[in-house]
Amino acid sequence: MPVPLSEGLRLSYASAPKGEDPILTVELRNVAFPEPLRFVSGLPEGTEGWQAMLEDDAPENPGELVTFRVVPFSFSEPGTEKGGATPAQLSIANASSEISDVLDLTIGNRSALVVNVRIYTPSERTTRPGNVLRGLRMRRVEATPTEASGELTYEDAARQAFPLLTFGQADYPALFQGA
Repeated sequence: MPVPLSEGLRLSYASAPKGEDPILTVELRNVAFPEPLRFVSGLPEGTEGWQAMLEDDAPENPGELVTFRVVPFSFSEPGTEKGGATPAQLSIANASSEISDVLDLTIGNRSALVVNVRIYTPSERTTRPGNVLRGLRMRRVEATPTEASGELTYEDAARQAFPLLTFGQADYPALFQGA
């Protein structure tokens, strides 16, 4: 399932080494979950045990190599318009009963469903963490037998930078081709 890309996400992909397609992951966390749900999209069907390193200050499993489950999803990052911040969108396809059962744990739970989005490059996924959108809160969740979707917002969107504060050559080599 192709991942729809907006301009901001395309810019963050400029951090990929030449010739490598970035890989998008999501992590869902809630106090009711026994462990975070981690998904990767855009890989061939049947790929199992896909692993990537988390950042040293990750909320769970910091600096560790963790496993992501291959599940198709689409993501569009938060933005801004004249009227204020616009929410990000996340839709997870093939939301199996296993995923639905875990999401059901959040019903009646006052704790937020927190979403972290990470963008990895294939060659560096096990040695260096990807770009991170951390601390998005899922709201207005709708679930059907085949899909779960919702809006994602920051608690304080005015204080969040996307994708990073600066576009330097070290973090975004594709922007400096021929420089």
